[in-house]
Order: sequence, then structure tokens, then C-alpha cells
Amino acid sequence: LAPGLRQKLLACQGEEAQTLTEQTRRFLDFQESIRRTYWRTLIITALLLSLLVLAISEAGRHIEWLRDTWLGGKSNLATAVSFNVAAVLVACLVVRRTPEAQGSGYPEMKAMLFGHFMESFLSLKVLASKAVALALVASSGMPIGQEGPNVHMAACITKCLDKQFFAEHVGNPIVTHMLLAACAVGVGATFSAPVGGVLLAL
Repeated sequence: LAPGLRQKLLACQGEEAQTLTEQTRRFLDFQESIRRTYWRTLIITALLLSLLVLAISEAGRHIEWLRDTWLGGKSNLATAVSFNVAAVLVACLVVRRTPEAQGSGYPEMKAMLFGHFMESFLSLKVLASKAVALALVASSGMPIGQEGPNVHMAACITKCLDKQFFAEHVGNPIVTHMLLAACAVGVGATFSAPVGGVLLAL
């Protein structure tokens, strides 16, 4: 090759290598940003859900005190039954205004884990309605499990913490992974068993 042509080829190769290096750097920075967002969101979700579960438990305890002590439910069966029925009816009215908060929320979470993302089921309104209804129903003595609602509320917290991230990555496996980790957080908070939550995620 002529000297001039060889220099041009070497210059082109250098530019291509520089472009490739720049693209690799941007890709690695993007991956690192996603990783930081992932862990930050999950850690905050775990803390907030733990506080929410504690608040629901304390609210239920105060409602039970109101029924048993202030209203004399311990000595009056009719008063206790009437109070429990009223609490359940109020819970029904709360979730009636937010249909997405009805039920355990577990079937909807399974659907989202299989790729059918439903944004309306992960709103702040759903979270608040679910928490209030759960406190009322649990304090009434109804035999309900808290695993499903806690899993649903954990997913709501995760999505509300970074709405833009979810909007930009809908359909991306990272969103499914975050929801799955939120389910594990919900199970761990319900039974105070983090290992159980990990086993559920596996």
C-alpha cells in the first residue's frame, strides 16, 4: 500500500476503536446506573414496607382497644359483633372506590411477573386504600392472610419510588426483577422471614 493510504487506514481504525471504546463506556455507565437504581429502590422499599406493616399492626391494635375497652366489647358480645361488622363495611367502602385494591393482589402480581404490566394496580391511591382496608379487616378478627396484600403494597412502593424508571423500562426484564424482589420483601415483612422471601423469589 502507498504510505498515504496506509496512514488513512490506520487513522480510520483508530477512530473506530475510539468510537467503540466510547460506546462501551456509555453502556457500562448505563448498566451501573440501573444497578444503583435497582438496589437503592429495593432497600428503601424494604424500609418503608416494614414501617407500613408496623403502622398497620399498631392501628389494628388501637382499633381493637377501642372495641374492647372504650366500647365495652369484652363484656358485650353484641357490641363486639356490631363493631366488627362496621369495620368490615368501612373497609369495603374504602376499596370500592379503588377497584384495583380489592382482593389480595397476588394474582395481579403473578400476571405482572409473567410480563403483563398493569400500571394502574401500582399507584399510591391503591397503596393507601389497601393499607387502610387491611388495618380495618385485620382488627375485626376476620381470618385473612396478609401475605398477598403486603406483596402488592411492596410492589406499589417500588413503583411509586421511581415512576420514571418504570415508565422508561416497561417490558425490560429489570422491571420484572424489581417486582419479583418486591414480592420477596413483602413475604419477608409478613412473616419476619427474609430467607422465606428469598426462597419465594427463587
